[in-house]
Amino acid sequence: MMPEKLSRRDFLRLAGLGIISTVLGACKKDVSTSEAKITFSSAPPTATPESSGTMTPISSATTTEAPTVTPTIERFSWVVEVSNTEARFNQDFDNGEGNPKGRWEYYSTAEGEKDNYIVSVKQNEEGECYFHNFAEEVDVVLHPELLSDATFNEIIEVMKKTGAVKYIPCSGEGIRKLKVQMYGTEPGALIIYPKLYPLRVYYSHFKGGQANPGYPLMAIILADVNQGKEGWETRWVQVYALDDSGKARVMSPSESLVESGVLAGVGTPIMEIQRGLVKILGRQEYNDADNRMFLDSFARDPHGRLMVPLVSSK
Repeated sequence: MMPEKLSRRDFLRLAGLGIISTVLGACKKDVSTSEAKITFSSAPPTATPESSGTMTPISSATTTEAPTVTPTIERFSWVVEVSNTEARFNQDFDNGEGNPKGRWEYYSTAEGEKDNYIVSVKQNEEGECYFHNFAEEVDVVLHPELLSDATFNEIIEVMKKTGAVKYIPCSGEGIRKLKVQMYGTEPGALIIYPKLYPLRVYYSHFKGGQANPGYPLMAIILADVNQGKEGWETRWVQVYALDDSGKARVMSPSESLVESGVLAGVGTPIMEIQRGLVKILGRQEYNDADNRMFLDSFARDPHGRLMVPLVSSK
């Protein structure tokens, strides 16, 4: 039956424009909430991270009759596949200009993190879309499309172009999860949960400088990242080795790769941990991208995926 809110003439006019068939074919509408949804399986058959960032919604999506079509969900082609997620259109999201326009958001469907927010999609001035506003915790084994393998030269070029000052300093194949550690309201550290051991850790920042062992050997000190800022001589970015509970631990001598200190830059190995976790800790005294560790501040490719070194985890 036709929706009671549309006359036969209006219904035929919309159908002729392709609006009804397009929207209903792409989205599963929840009539009670008017929330558009697309669900992605744990192993998407057509996931193509190297593609242009668009997709044809999966053919298995089912449809139900929807209330009045709204223009906020016409651009469903923005939505790309992310494993173990459901894409939902948040029509109440305010773009900051005082005029809510809505956005696509991804929520996990995986056991143990079901309905957790993961990431959203943003459009640039050229009309291209990219991942944006990452959650504080992202399981990259469940959602591998959020990482992008790249050479160190490619990472450097993106950092030069975008102004990003740091990158995720471990290979994607060695990472299980990324978690931002908050200090009050500030994202003060990034914790990397390894999937494989040993896990090699590289110098993380665009600005090169001295990498020194801490005493006792719990961390590698990136001594020059904050150079030029007030008090920088003793306010260092540090890369810690943690135990499985998240407490700092003393590394074995073989886990440190900087000996008594090395001049380091992007691609310089500084640690090779045999167990536990890794934490990149910024300084709370500096409210800048060198020291604030929210995921969006790390180097990302044009599709918004977090760039990781294309190297073996060893």
